[in-house]
Amino acid sequence: MMKSGYRGSVLVAGCVTAAFLLIACLAVAATLGVQHQQRSVVLGARGGDHGDHGDHGNHGNHYKYADVAILNGVPNSVAVRGNKIVAVGSAKSIRKHYVGDATVVYDAGGGLVGPGFFDNHVHTMQGALALSGTLAYVYGADEAGCVQIMLDFAAAHPDDAQVVAQYAFYLANFTRHNLDLVSTTKPVVMFTYDLHQAWANTYLLQLAGLLNAVSEYVPLGADGLATGQLYEVSGYAPLMPFIGEMGMMMAHKLMFLPESLRAQLRMTGTARQHILNYLEDDLKYIASKGITSVHVMDGDWEQLSLYDQLEAEGRLPVRVSMAASIYEPDLPNIDKVLIKNRTRAVRNPKVRSGTCKFWLDGVFDTHTAYTTEPYADMPSTRGKPLWTMDNYVAALRACDDAGLRVATHTIGDGAVRMALDAYEQVFEENDDRDRRWSVEHIELVHPDDVPRFEDLEVVASMQPMHAAQDNGAQWPAEYIAKFPASRYDDTFAWRTLLDAGATMAWSSDWPVVDVDVNIGVMQLTTHRQNFVAGLTDQRVDYETAVDGYTAVPAWIGFAEDFLGRIEEGYLADIVVLSNATIVDGTEVVLTICDGKVTYSKN
Repeated sequence: MMKSGYRGSVLVAGCVTAAFLLIACLAVAATLGVQHQQRSVVLGARGGDHGDHGDHGNHGNHYKYADVAILNGVPNSVAVRGNKIVAVGSAKSIRKHYVGDATVVYDAGGGLVGPGFFDNHVHTMQGALALSGTLAYVYGADEAGCVQIMLDFAAAHPDDAQVVAQYAFYLANFTRHNLDLVSTTKPVVMFTYDLHQAWANTYLLQLAGLLNAVSEYVPLGADGLATGQLYEVSGYAPLMPFIGEMGMMMAHKLMFLPESLRAQLRMTGTARQHILNYLEDDLKYIASKGITSVHVMDGDWEQLSLYDQLEAEGRLPVRVSMAASIYEPDLPNIDKVLIKNRTRAVRNPKVRSGTCKFWLDGVFDTHTAYTTEPYADMPSTRGKPLWTMDNYVAALRACDDAGLRVATHTIGDGAVRMALDAYEQVFEENDDRDRRWSVEHIELVHPDDVPRFEDLEVVASMQPMHAAQDNGAQWPAEYIAKFPASRYDDTFAWRTLLDAGATMAWSSDWPVVDVDVNIGVMQLTTHRQNFVAGLTDQRVDYETAVDGYTAVPAWIGFAEDFLGRIEEGYLADIVVLSNATIVDGTEVVLTICDGKVTYSKN
């Protein structure tokens, strides 16, 4: 099978540059208790001290003043002209050769100057909703608390045609009757924090034709009517036309919806302007975390048009690579989906496509994650895959024939194995090529499948903040109870996969958890907490943690030739941190994307 060349062309060649070799050393010092003093970035200083303008080292270029210079950074200072890095070196050299009267100079004050962070798995439309202020926020509330928050929200927004809540925990005894207390005359819906479950009131269930539905995703109560619990997108998709702008923003990834229904959900007029504003605010928040690129893991062509419009209007602070969502009902029309995706695969460096995203299972909380053995707390089920194997392979084959990359949502080890089996079948049938396909989440992996990631050249894309931290948070007992004790050691097995040769990429799954890369790095290297004591230490080394948030996602997106490094000729995507390495309390003080400042703490 064709080797991807990742380690040869990126890691060995210095994908994280000398910056991260130094960072790794500094991280060791931090682990030993060395505290790095926080330093601020001085913004807007103007440079002088213009040196000669002779040849530039071995490149034979003539010196020309930079638009932006970042001095006194660790490990190097940087000069930027337009949207490119034009020099990397000492502060003295950069000031001498690249700083003119019009150059804007930033003093990093000894903080890290590194490549902008790249979050490999986000959901920007959902993040935009979460930050929009248009939803009731019920995070952490119990049944009664959720109802009260929604009542208060409804009272504060009496003109809203619906009441929508987000970020609920999984509440096993919550039903439509709870939501009927909020309203019996307008739609009321509540989503979990990860959008894998929703609840609807009786009025909304009737509007959507779900009150008497017969579906494995719409459980029925003793009265023979829907309980109001709706599992996965397949369960709650019919609600979309009745929940306002949220329906428009969530329906973007449901390409299997009938065209007549999708026509009702087009983002047009005032609603489109609102959604553009929500999305811009969300991307600005992402930029404030030092992130300059994201892989958006659900979308369609309408969502892609939003990023195009933001870019055209100078309002896109983050590079976006969007994956087209594909569900099993999309299979009859997959050629249409793939043709559109392929025509958008080669885009400008700010808005790109060329990836297809599949969902194979749900989540452990609702016993919808697909596993290789029964749940410990519900032995009658192993979950169920969202695709048949034959249809999944057929869809993958179509993607591969079109030259598109693939990412697949897999939570349970049964889904992980199914994805690897299907990938392997397609790889063996088709010509060898540099695919860079990934498996997403991998919250449980069977030991037999661990070495297959390296063997098949499949990326393991995981979310460090989905595991509990040692900051007082605990694994919920009801979550641990779902796993046989013999499988505890196979959960969130980052280090196990790494040691077996897997290429690892990191992400947040925003807005499921915060998009803060600094917290993610600390979770990977320091704060990871296992289910119980005595299990394998799954923490990884510092360089692997940072690499998975910079160079690896760039490589996954076939962008390693211009993103993911602080190197002359690369695009000017840069983050400046308050410390020379990431430790607890490290802050982002400056983010530059495409040569433009997209966030400044000062």
